[in-house]
Amino acid sequence: MKNADRLEIKKRFKKDCTISRIAGCYVDCNKEKILKFNENFLNMPEEEFYKYLEIAKKSFSGAIGNNILELPFMKEQTENGGKQQFLRGLRESKLQNEELLELLYDMIIEKFQYTGNYIILVYHDSYDVMTKTSDNIKIDESEEVFEYILVSICPVDLTKAGLGYRADLNKIGARIRDWVLGAPDLAFMFPAFDDRSANIHCVDYYVKDPKAPHAEFIRDVLGCEQKRTAVQHRDVLKQVVKQTYGSDLKKADDILMGIQESINDMMEAREQEEGKLAAPIELDDNVINEILEDANVREEKAVQFKRVLKEEFADDIPHVDDLLDAKAVKANAPIKREKELLREVHELKGKLETSREKFRELGIPFDENAVSMDNFDKFEGAVNAADNLPDNTAEPDKQEAGMKLESIPDSNIYFSDEDVEAEYMDVLVHVGIDRADNVKTCMINNKRCLVIPLEDSDEMGIVVKE
Repeated sequence: MKNADRLEIKKRFKKDCTISRIAGCYVDCNKEKILKFNENFLNMPEEEFYKYLEIAKKSFSGAIGNNILELPFMKEQTENGGKQQFLRGLRESKLQNEELLELLYDMIIEKFQYTGNYIILVYHDSYDVMTKTSDNIKIDESEEVFEYILVSICPVDLTKAGLGYRADLNKIGARIRDWVLGAPDLAFMFPAFDDRSANIHCVDYYVKDPKAPHAEFIRDVLGCEQKRTAVQHRDVLKQVVKQTYGSDLKKADDILMGIQESINDMMEAREQEEGKLAAPIELDDNVINEILEDANVREEKAVQFKRVLKEEFADDIPHVDDLLDAKAVKANAPIKREKELLREVHELKGKLETSREKFRELGIPFDENAVSMDNFDKFEGAVNAADNLPDNTAEPDKQEAGMKLESIPDSNIYFSDEDVEAEYMDVLVHVGIDRADNVKTCMINNKRCLVIPLEDSDEMGIVVKE
C-alpha cells in the first residue's frame, strides 16, 4: 500500500459510503463475549453511523511503513485451509455467515494479548474503483470492484471519575461512568489495496503504537510474515551503531546523528527532484556507502557497520525512509548550529591573534572592535598586505588582496621642531625628533592613513580639541 492508496480508501468513509454491513463482538477482561451484533450499516442511527465511520477512518491513520504495514501471508497459509482461504470466505459471505464470524472472534480472543475490555468490529464494503488518467483525473469508467473486509479492534474503557450535575437527583454528585469505545489499537484490511487494485496475497495491517505491533496477532491470527515498523528499524540502526563503536557511547551518538542527517539530506534531495510522491529509496550497498561517507565514518568502522547491518536486516530490508528519525534531526538542528558558531568563534580568535601579532610587528594600532565576521576577510587581506610592506611602504602592483594598502607621497606631512598652532591643521601629532623619519602615509581601504611605527615599550596618548 502506498500513501495514495491509503488516502483513497480513507476518503471513502463519509456519508455516501457503500459499506453494506457491520458486525461486532464485545469482549471483557476475562476474555468472555458480552454481546454480539450484525446489522445493515446504512440502516444504523445517524449518530452511531458516523461514530463507526470515524473508527474505520482511524484504522488508516499514521505513516506507511510505521503505523501501516503491508504483510504477505506465510507460504503455508496460502494453501487450502490456511488463513488466506478463511479471510476470502469471510469476505465472500458479506458477513452473512455467523459461523465464520464466530471463528474469527474466537481466534482473536485466544491469541490477542490485551488485558482490558475491547470490541471487535468487522466491516464489509465494495468499492467501485474508477479509472484514472495519467494526470490523476478520474473518468466515469469502472476499473474493478474492490471488495474487502476491515477488522478494527478498539479498547473499551470507563470514562474518568468526576463530579457533575445529576438531573435524576437535582444535585451535584458523582458522575455516572460509562464504558466508551476508544480509537483502534490495531486493524487489518483484506485483501490489501495495492496500486488501486486488490492484492489477495497480503493484508494491510494498522497498529496504533509502532513500538508494540502485536507480533502474536500478525503470526497467529493473520498467518502473515513479520515485518518491523519504522520505529523498530530505527532501533535496530541505533543498536548497530552502538555495537560498531563499543564503549565509546559519545562517538556512537555523534555518528548516529551524522547518519540521520545524511539520510535527511538524501530524502530532501530526492523530494526536490521527484516530488513528495517519489518512490522510497532502496537501502542497497551504494546508498549505504554514500550515507556512511557523508557521516564521516572511517573505512574500518564502515566495514564492521555494514556487516552487522546486513545480518540484522537479512530478512527484512527497510527503505531508507524507514530509518529517518525526523524529530531527532529537527531537535538537533539548534545544537548543530551552536557548535558551528563556537567553531567559527574559535577560528576567528585564532585569526585575530595572528593579526594582532602582525600589527604589533608593523607598529600599527590594532582595533579589535572594528573587526566583525562580515568584514574579517577584507581585514585579514589588509593584514597580509601590510605584512609584505618593506618599511611600511609598498609598490602599488604588490597590493592585491583584501583592504588595499598603497603608499602615497609624504609631501603633505608638515614637519617642524617648533610648535604649530592647531587651527592650521586637521590632524596634529607630536613625535620625537628620532621618530620623524619613520612617519609615513598610505592608503588603507581607499582611505589615506597616517602610520607611525611603535615599540612595545612606547607610551601613546591622543589629545582631542574642538
